[in-house]
Amino acid sequence: MASKWTKTVFRLSKIPSSITVYHELAVLLASATDRFPASSITVYSLATTLVPWENPPTKVATLMFKETPPFLASATPDEAEWQLPITFLDEAHVLVLDHHFWGMTPLNDVAGESPSADCIAISGLAGHAFGSWAPRGEDRTFMWIRDQVPKEVPGARAILYGYKASLLNSDSFQGIEDLAIGLIAQMKAHGLDESSQPLIFIAHSLGGIVLKSAVRKLANAEDNFSERRLFSRLKGAIMFGVPNLGMEHNHLLTLIQDKYVKNIVHDLSILSGKSGYLYALEKSVSGIAEMRQLRFFWAYETDVSPILDVSLPHDDPIRSQTKKMTGPPVVLVDPGSATAYRVTDDKKQKTVTPVTGDHSTIVKFTRSDHRVRPIIHELRNYCGLPRELESNHSSFPLPVRRPITSRGRDESPPANVRKSEYDQFQELIASLFSPELHLRQQAIADRFKFTCEWILENEHFVSWLRRDEGVFWINGKPGSGKSTLMKFLLQHPGVHDYGHDFSSQVTRITANFFFNFRGTSLQKSLHGLLQTVLHRVLGALQSSDNAKPIIDHLLATLPKSTPGRTWWTRERMEQALRTVLNQKLAPVSITLFIDALDEFDGTPEHILHFLNYLTRRPPASLTRTKLCFSSRPWDIFTEAFGKRPNLAVQDFTENDIRYYCTSTLASALSNKSFIKPLADEIARRASGVFLWVTLVTKELANESSNATSLEPLLELVDGLPTELENFYNLIIQRIPGNERLRTYALLEALIRAHNSEEFGIKHLYKTTLISHCQTYGECREALLRARFSDTDEVLVQARKKMLYWSGGLVSVGADAKVQLIHQTAYEFVVKLDFRDRLLAEVSRTVSENGHAFHFKTILLAEGDKGYGPPLSITRLIELPLVDYSHGYMAEQTTGQRWWTFLNSLPRKQFDHLNQRLEIRFERYQKGFSKDAFKIFSPIGLAVSFGLRLYLEDLVDQAPEPFASAECPDFLLHLIAVQFDTMYQENPHY
Repeated sequence: MASKWTKTVFRLSKIPSSITVYHELAVLLASATDRFPASSITVYSLATTLVPWENPPTKVATLMFKETPPFLASATPDEAEWQLPITFLDEAHVLVLDHHFWGMTPLNDVAGESPSADCIAISGLAGHAFGSWAPRGEDRTFMWIRDQVPKEVPGARAILYGYKASLLNSDSFQGIEDLAIGLIAQMKAHGLDESSQPLIFIAHSLGGIVLKSAVRKLANAEDNFSERRLFSRLKGAIMFGVPNLGMEHNHLLTLIQDKYVKNIVHDLSILSGKSGYLYALEKSVSGIAEMRQLRFFWAYETDVSPILDVSLPHDDPIRSQTKKMTGPPVVLVDPGSATAYRVTDDKKQKTVTPVTGDHSTIVKFTRSDHRVRPIIHELRNYCGLPRELESNHSSFPLPVRRPITSRGRDESPPANVRKSEYDQFQELIASLFSPELHLRQQAIADRFKFTCEWILENEHFVSWLRRDEGVFWINGKPGSGKSTLMKFLLQHPGVHDYGHDFSSQVTRITANFFFNFRGTSLQKSLHGLLQTVLHRVLGALQSSDNAKPIIDHLLATLPKSTPGRTWWTRERMEQALRTVLNQKLAPVSITLFIDALDEFDGTPEHILHFLNYLTRRPPASLTRTKLCFSSRPWDIFTEAFGKRPNLAVQDFTENDIRYYCTSTLASALSNKSFIKPLADEIARRASGVFLWVTLVTKELANESSNATSLEPLLELVDGLPTELENFYNLIIQRIPGNERLRTYALLEALIRAHNSEEFGIKHLYKTTLISHCQTYGECREALLRARFSDTDEVLVQARKKMLYWSGGLVSVGADAKVQLIHQTAYEFVVKLDFRDRLLAEVSRTVSENGHAFHFKTILLAEGDKGYGPPLSITRLIELPLVDYSHGYMAEQTTGQRWWTFLNSLPRKQFDHLNQRLEIRFERYQKGFSKDAFKIFSPIGLAVSFGLRLYLEDLVDQAPEPFASAECPDFLLHLIAVQFDTMYQENPHY
């Protein structure tokens, strides 16, 4: 046992921050054991922990023992971690010693405030986080990632990532996906999403599959700031012996150490072919890498490796006990699989390299190992890249990477008639109006009968109402009813009458904004808030005789221009609002109600800065402002407003909940004696979360029609999860398995919708029906089978299907717009593991997301008599450009390739699309023939929509794809030639 521990590399964590030299640490650790000399401890690295909330941060070290310490002499073989109490500088500490190396282990500190890059090493599924990279043999004093990389790649911080492979089991395939989510969670927990410096990975064997799965999840993360920021750091990875296209059955068993996992073996097996998990993963990640300019460097083995002897039955005790590599030596991962056949592609030769050694030793570099030189060279190249990533758009010229815009959105048309300043100001105000900015308030449920009235008796709130200045914060748990309460306040006439003085000449204005993270970009942005508030404020000032001096001042200070939506830039809106807030011409009182600050699509600090500006007026200003806002009780809001007047909604709603339950159950239960005990039990378990109450009462309504006793109904209530996320999970698990692909398509399309038209029930219904289709013909057949038509009759069927497919997670408003029932439902759907939870094994080969589903619907647009939104000609100028970016975004987020679908479009479909696209080319038509800008081929669509991967596939499959005979469009030919030239100069694009 003693020899084992002296050959083991240990990790020591929770080291006091003041320890700075190796000898100090050895002395400190020796003090934790009786009569154990510090000279018997050799420390090889000492680095600051990555845990962001430690203050001061502790340190972590790697070390070895020359002699076995007493506490290890009696350790059992299964022990891998020990807690060692010590006293240092008169303070008690507990050091943690382990040899499993799970989690993140930094190996070095970098001079200066922060490293210039982070380099994370991920071992294979059966590998050890440290030992996988260390040379074989007795000498464990050198490990190249720890001892060589920090020296030869200055500024880089080397980090090991260790994980347990016990998630792999015979019941579920989700081992790989779970490990990928675990990797992302560990990076976030260690603050790696907070930096902007390059992030580089070194991955070995099946660890590379885990990394690729994580990359795909991060690229596809929707509206999650942390994941987006983490992905933006990624520069690329060096992949050693990664079985990108699968392995032979018995070779795979060797890598997972004979943990016979049926689904793992099948899906990572080379036999799964193009329909398998690995092929879909490789196709997706390679596309994402091309679109996001990520560089992967592929290293493959040249020597054979011993493998498990699979001639014995799996349950044979000799095989299970020995696990000896007694099978015939083979190349475990052949060059084709290790490089996804890039090794045979002349254009991609620079991204591959052979490494002498077998599957294990290709990452076990020794001191002065010549094999490591290309790897170090590649790492230095990664770290030498620009510190800020390029734009998410590709490097194509502008006409290629974005759809061409119309004149109506870029410049104001010349005015035919000179209008008065008053008329122009009227138009300026009108141009600020956008229906989508009011959709969220309209969609919020009205209060139930007489609920919410308690707030008008709250002395702190009433006191705020009576004043002309101040802040009031309405906070509460998710689902507690904050938005419904805010809507009630705005609708209640008494709220607006408080403090009103008929003798006063003060112009009183009430403005509001409801943030909606599930909605369009305007609905969740500061731009949308500015636009809404300014529209209301300017409109009220114009209708007030007392405020005429302010209007005159605005007309004198704002830039002269023909009014129009594009005239209102962000800077001009801010200038106009500043003018009103700081004016000294007439008394004005502005009351602002802003709902759901936690749904602002930006940093909380940003919105807080804006709120502080709104409420802190210069002494000389005649404008007074007061603000009521709602949000979840995040720490940053509590710190900023916790000492201001506020209330927590859940503390006041128990009576409202009982009233709601009593009234709702009265119409659902035939036995009225059940109502009170059920209402009491629901109120007790709800903890003030009104959304949970509505979900539970629906469950009771569905189950209570045949109830003859109270006990089963109480058991039903007690058996339902109290956490909303668990409740949502219960809902999706009830959806029939054969309908879940529809569920996935609907919810994905909903969270990727860009404008109000795409939230329409008819558009989403059509998008869901064709989501699985891979060609134009398949789409038409799917719509025919579903009897889809562009008529109002389809709305009834669509509403019914939407609710069925979603299990009730979506609602359909009176305006035929679809939304998730609550922000918590949105947060549930955009979780990285949602697809795996919903689709289970089917998720292995599903790679398309909502962007792809929307784009298919766009390409299916018919003529004037056909489906209108989102490509209706009459609305084209007003619709956001992002309508046309779904295809491009599908490439960006999933590596989607449109080759098959675009090539399946019939000629008549190009005629339909030209009707909707011709107005976008109007400004460029001077000097060209009438048909110069019409699109006659998939190439034209690919250029117009910026589909880079389609064009790259075209270059790969056709020697001269842009020849004039194949590309008659004049402008398109110019663009194509430019692209072709760029490709020849930069073949790695």
